[in-house]
Amino acid sequence: MAALQPNRRLPLVPEEKRLATEGDTFGLISVIGEPFFVRSKRGLREQWVVTECQCGRIDARSIRVMVDGLHLGRTLKCRACAGVRPIPKIKKCSQCHLVKRIDEFGVTGTGRPKSWCKSCDTKREKLRYHSDLAINRKRKREHMKARRATTEGRAAQKDSSRRAYENGGKIKQRARIKAMKENDPFRWKCYLAKRYDRSITIEQLKNLWQQQAGLCAITGRALTVLEAELDHVIPRSRGGSDGIENLRWVCGEANDAKRALLDEELLVLCRDITRTLGRRIMELNPCRTANSAPSASEKQGSD
Repeated sequence: MAALQPNRRLPLVPEEKRLATEGDTFGLISVIGEPFFVRSKRGLREQWVVTECQCGRIDARSIRVMVDGLHLGRTLKCRACAGVRPIPKIKKCSQCHLVKRIDEFGVTGTGRPKSWCKSCDTKREKLRYHSDLAINRKRKREHMKARRATTEGRAAQKDSSRRAYENGGKIKQRARIKAMKENDPFRWKCYLAKRYDRSITIEQLKNLWQQQAGLCAITGRALTVLEAELDHVIPRSRGGSDGIENLRWVCGEANDAKRALLDEELLVLCRDITRTLGRRIMELNPCRTANSAPSASEKQGSD
């Protein structure tokens, strides 16, 4: 039988420090693999090895435990021969044929480890899902719609999403959004717009950008896709729709100033601001009026 090699995540023990080598026997157990390090519960690195019993069962054991058992005069055997249900610390994946830690395998309905590791299982599910993408997406939508139809289903879905977000989903979501902003900013803007109208597409946003020539619809400033914001021509609070016909690209400053105003109301506001601030500036700087150019009547009097 060929010697099993542990996964790369389990570092091998250097030859000069090995307590056992391939071919050594400990009672009814023989070593069939190279020793490797495993971190114990106390944080210490222990030497483990893949072993095979005379009954043909493969397991992983601590070399120190086997040596201590021989010193105590015990007959070492596998857990099955000893009458104990074997729960190995490591397991060989039937797909990638790597020996990995037991926590890298899923659990069946009976509580036993699966034959495929989690990474191989994920790859298989992705291939199965993308093999017939349209049907699987339709089936998933119908399943989620039926689940959200009841109060218990909505609560269970919300709890499942929260647990997935906390167990690594938050980091994945941030990385996915960051990559989306850098590689395809129009897709990122479409992702934000779909929160209000699911019918908006990336092509519609690109056509709207080309119609405005990349300029703000209010100030006329040059925009970048990441800095630009979508503004409702008629605000939603005034009965405006979320369709593409009621959207336009504007800069962030103009969007913050407009808020829930119409264009005519924004123009009146800007006129009042200009008049008030202009009068205040002239009062604070009277030298500007003294050094200003003389009027036409003053020119005629001097002549």
